[in-house]
Amino acid sequence: MYEQYIRGYADYADAIISHGGKNQKIVDILGHYINTRLIEA
Repeated sequence: MYEQYIRGYADYADAIISHGGKNQKIVDILGHYINTRLIEA
């Protein structure tokens, strides 16, 4: 599955999140990071 769906995009991705959007902890962490960076800009 990795070879079919991820491998081709890995060179272009800023981040690859394991388990997609089902990994709530990393989604929350990245969301907070992005919001913080937008506020600072």
